[in-house]
Amino acid sequence: MRFEDFARAHGLIIRSIIPHKWVATPTEDHPKKQNGRYKFMGDIGWVQNWATMERPEMWRSDTPQPVYVRQRERFEADRERKEAASKAASRAGWILHQCKATTHPYLEKKGLLTLI
Repeated sequence: MRFEDFARAHGLIIRSIIPHKWVATPTEDHPKKQNGRYKFMGDIGWVQNWATMERPEMWRSDTPQPVYVRQRERFEADRERKEAASKAASRAGWILHQCKATTHPYLEKKGLLTLI
């Protein structure tokens, strides 16, 4: 049984698989919410529908993947996460660079000064 079929049997709606991290996904009983979770590791995975399950159910592949395939997938996932974190840090730095440290007239009127 494929992982997608296993997840569907437990009520999860998976549009695309993101490996090596827990991913929120809609379920058949709550299609407009993110009420399901899954984690796919290549030849093993877990699914949980929060409405019907107390704990995650584990799936194992009938045909295990070679170790180098799992390592390559993990490397790609780590690279994508690091790239996203770098972009977010760059954006945050740009936003902070645009800020000015000044006092607001309302606060000055009330006698409150900002700590600069």
